Amino acid sequence: MTDSHTDSSNGGTLSPEARDIVEGIDAFDAKVTDMRKNFEADPDDAIDKIVKLAFPAAAGFAASKALEMMWNHGTPKHAPKVGLLRGMVNSAVFAGLSAAVGAMVSQASERGSQALVNRRHRKR
Repeated sequence: MTDSHTDSSNGGTLSPEARDIVEGIDAFDAKVTDMRKNFEADPDDAIDKIVKLAFPAAAGFAASKALEMMWNHGTPKHAPKVGLLRGMVNSAVFAGLSAAVGAMVSQASERGSQALVNRRHRKR
């Protein structure tokens, strides 16, 4: 290598190994600087992030428990033995219904939590 990278502390030239180390440290420093800038540019603080996490989780949990209670209330507890096919159909219906309700609640709660965060930001 013909280009010489000089060491500003003692005025000498750096060995190729030292130059690689310095370049690695410079790359790491640039990455940390980019991460810091991204973090500072993010308008959400810790409370906003908790709201965005906790609200959809709590809504999903409540919706799944409500659906489970309604399903259990609608099916007899001491049902006569049903065939394998009917049991599989019942399980598939419950799974499909549960997935549909989960998707709707997830979308609604994510939008709701984002609306809460946006409202909080407007108040600042």
